[in-house]
Amino acid sequence: MSSIPVLVLCDFQNDIMGFVPPEKKESVIKGASKLLSFAREKKIPVVHVGVRFRKGHPEVSKRNKFLSLVSSRGSILVEGTPGSEQVAELKPIEGEFSVTKRRVGAQFNTDLTTILSALNATHLILGGVSTSGVILSTVRWAADADYEITVVREAVTDGDDVAHQALLEHIFPSQANVVSVDDLIKSMS
Repeated sequence: MSSIPVLVLCDFQNDIMGFVPPEKKESVIKGASKLLSFAREKKIPVVHVGVRFRKGHPEVSKRNKFLSLVSSRGSILVEGTPGSEQVAELKPIEGEFSVTKRRVGAQFNTDLTTILSALNATHLILGGVSTSGVILSTVRWAADADYEITVVREAVTDGDDVAHQALLEHIFPSQANVVSVDDLIKSMS
């Protein structure tokens, strides 16, 4: 049985990218754009995942250490605001899926699993910000759900370089293939 790939791009949103240093931002958008162009050319289904909250972040519990920090920043990632939208270079086009999440992982309480099931997906190709956040959570879930997983090196970044490198070089390889965008394109052409 052949693999049925789906590209899942996570959290490439204006508010989130505003925290990424300019050189990393430019690099990860370039890598993700190349990956997205390839997927579109090859008719690989694309799912854009973004984290969004209602005004005032009522979905965020004070017990959630990370998201409480996010909500303390005011109107960040509020639905309907420019900051919650995908960056211009990676905006969804007609026929691509958009998934809104309220937590770090791409699948937690979202319809991502329903979409992947409807597509008969067996292979998730991941890109997103951050490596130690949404990508880590999604790799762990996808491995438990028996997906083949590919993390594309140039399409992920993190504010913590040590965590980023440790995940790509030591943690992810036990559950996912970590490849360059060029190697992925070569292997799927």
